[in-house]
Amino acid sequence: MFARELHKSGRNPGDIQSLVIGDGSTSRVWRHDYWFLLPGNENCSEPQILNSEFVRHLNPNVKIIIMVRNPTERLYSGYYFYSGVAGQRSPTKENFHWLVKKQIARLQNCRILVGVYHVFIADWLLRIPRDQIYIIRLEDFSADVTAGMTKVFAFLDLAQPDRETMTNITAIQRRNVGKLALRSHPMLAETRAMLDDFYRPHNQRLAELLHDRRFLWQDQ
Repeated sequence: MFARELHKSGRNPGDIQSLVIGDGSTSRVWRHDYWFLLPGNENCSEPQILNSEFVRHLNPNVKIIIMVRNPTERLYSGYYFYSGVAGQRSPTKENFHWLVKKQIARLQNCRILVGVYHVFIADWLLRIPRDQIYIIRLEDFSADVTAGMTKVFAFLDLAQPDRETMTNITAIQRRNVGKLALRSHPMLAETRAMLDDFYRPHNQRLAELLHDRRFLWQDQ
């Protein structure tokens, strides 16, 4: 895909120093469903080689941005989003409560475990230097996109854009915004308490890992 885009733009593929190449596949951070197919994991009962090792090998100077959200809110938002993708016409907060109760009891569903951020981030920090990984809360970025993008440009060692360019960047319409559905169907208090209790110790471990109490989400 990258070579095709270079061809369309008329650029010489051998001259890429001025290009910033990004991959927005969020599941790269946490998803390892096919780890047993990766070289080095043959005959293993659990993965020995993870995505982060391939990334480090291919690009030792990679810069990684990980955006996380209050895991309780992330799960509820994801429920409405994926219900629509799957064609479920009437997702309800009652059905969500039933699913949460079932998933916490079994701890087998990847959707609820994705919010256990510290496990996945710790794996990346073992293989990628800390100064090459920038971790930001969605809540902070959404509250001030200009400030958020300023920090992103600084992290990527890029020149800060002028005011007009930054205005154009922050004016880009957001996708997959589910605020209307979530406001119309607020989560049951019982469900929220259940999820907050489940995620609390994991948020604590994330805050300790990053030395940043914001990741306790006590301001939410």
